[in-house]
Amino acid sequence: MMSWERLVLRDIPMGAAIQRLVVLTNTNKDDVMLFSFDLSGELAAQFLTVTPAEGAIPPETHVVVRVTVRCMTTSVFDFDVPCVIQPKPPPEEENEDLADDKDAAPPDTMAKGRPLTGATSVTAATTAAGGSKTARRRKRQSVIEQPP
Repeated sequence: MMSWERLVLRDIPMGAAIQRLVVLTNTNKDDVMLFSFDLSGELAAQFLTVTPAEGAIPPETHVVVRVTVRCMTTSVFDFDVPCVIQPKPPPEEENEDLADDKDAAPPDTMAKGRPLTGATSVTAATTAAGGSKTARRRKRQSVIEQPP
């Protein structure tokens, strides 16, 4: 719900900035609502600033939006700036991502309660010509120097 359906600003002195506050209220008890002002129109882009122009409204709360109009020419304006207010979509399921990772073995990072510092790692690579896999062992270096 918006506190103003239409802003009537009357006469604005040339070069002045006129500000109005609009309150967006979410009366829903469960859902977060998203709002977004459409400032893509030519007049809106030239003369209007909305802060914040988009965001979220938690359940049973409100957001105060500042609308600023700045006019540098003598003109009469009558234009609409739509504000889309809609429920926040539910988050996507994470189970699909986890299903892809279940085949991968977890890295062995602990040995007797301490992190491995000098373990070797095995890297498999495929050659472009033959398609065979070759294994290469690389020794990890410890970042902590131990006394001799």
